[in-house]
Amino acid sequence: MLVPGAPTTSRFAEGVRVAVNDRLAELLGAEGPFRDIYAYVLSRPGKRLRAGLTVAASRLDPGERSDEGRRRAGARGAERPGNTERSGARRDAWTEERSDEGRRRAGARGAERPGNTERSGARRDAWTEERSDEGRRRAGARGAERPGNTERSGARRDAWTEERSDEGRRRTEARGSEATQKYSVSDADVLDLACAVEMLHEASLLHDDICDGSLIRRGGPSVAASSGTRTAALAGLHMAGAALRLFADVLGRNPVVAAQVSAPWGVNELHRVGELALGQIIESVPPTATDLAGLRRNYRLVAVAKTGTLFRLACAHGGAAAGCDRDGLRALARYADHLAVAFQIMDDIHDVQSPTGTDLAGHITTWPVLEWLGSRPNAAEQWRAAGAAAANLDRIRADVVGSGAVELARTGAAREAEAARAALDGFPDTDGHRHLAELCSAVLAR
Repeated sequence: MLVPGAPTTSRFAEGVRVAVNDRLAELLGAEGPFRDIYAYVLSRPGKRLRAGLTVAASRLDPGERSDEGRRRAGARGAERPGNTERSGARRDAWTEERSDEGRRRAGARGAERPGNTERSGARRDAWTEERSDEGRRRAGARGAERPGNTERSGARRDAWTEERSDEGRRRTEARGSEATQKYSVSDADVLDLACAVEMLHEASLLHDDICDGSLIRRGGPSVAASSGTRTAALAGLHMAGAALRLFADVLGRNPVVAAQVSAPWGVNELHRVGELALGQIIESVPPTATDLAGLRRNYRLVAVAKTGTLFRLACAHGGAAAGCDRDGLRALARYADHLAVAFQIMDDIHDVQSPTGTDLAGHITTWPVLEWLGSRPNAAEQWRAAGAAAANLDRIRADVVGSGAVELARTGAAREAEAARAALDGFPDTDGHRHLAELCSAVLAR
């Protein structure tokens, strides 16, 4: 179990922070219209957590995700109540449906529906005729009448057959492995990927301060407060555009990484950057769920969108730079989501304990509030009736803190951080792996 509050002592993290700040100053110092705004933003840098995720993921060893890690992941899945029964039921249904008896039953069910027999029979006859020798000859004759069809079809068929044969699969895997082994991403390009993620993060903060009406950011006036909302909005848009341009430059120089993060297996995070705004919108709308379980699901949805989007983006591009396969990238996505929820819970705890916290005033159902709602019989009624009166909010804040809800929230954050660390189990022990695991403890120390 991770120890809440364990500090990060890694020189790696500090090295990344310094390198990213220097490179951002170089990149954004050339952006004329907003040079002064960017200089002000960079004068109060954060910890560069997202940059750390990018660089650490790029230092993973994707060569052989360990058998022990895979066994642990499988064991965790088997431990979840109902998993074995549900999987078994689905497998049995699948097997039965495809057995001869299953086909006969499916046919009987279809025959009972009016008109099905005639339609099914007509379709079956057409299908059988098409696939009979005579049907194939006719189809071949039709195709041969079209110029170039025979050659193209043959080439496509041969490629398809080769790709799906055992030998073809081996060749495909060998080509991918060979490309990964022969290709490496320079440290300079990894640093630029990290900077691009941080630029998107800084742009999102400029817009957050506008949406939330925040006057303070990192101990000083927000850009919206010091320069006006119009300037802050334009600077945010400009910085986001500069980040996307930087992504395009790096991926253009590294086609292997571009292919990895663009592959159709659900790990391309760049096209989901808009979920940053989606999370903010969902959070600002009163949840439709009224039960505690539904409110918890809504919370996770918001956290994974608001915070997890850039965590996944960082891990996906760093992992692709390391040469991770799709299973490795999916493991990193799970790590990012759990870490994001832990991060958001700790942020909520800080807000509810601060007299200047804004979440209660915005009537946002944070994780400590959820724990309070679950532990106090009359809490739901108080929450509904709170309104915006300062006296009511102060009373609720005191009750949330005094109810033990904060301690329960810390336990929930530690549980999420532990799940994030466990998602890394399949990766060999490297500096990158250790830093990603260390970040799980560092998040709990916020």
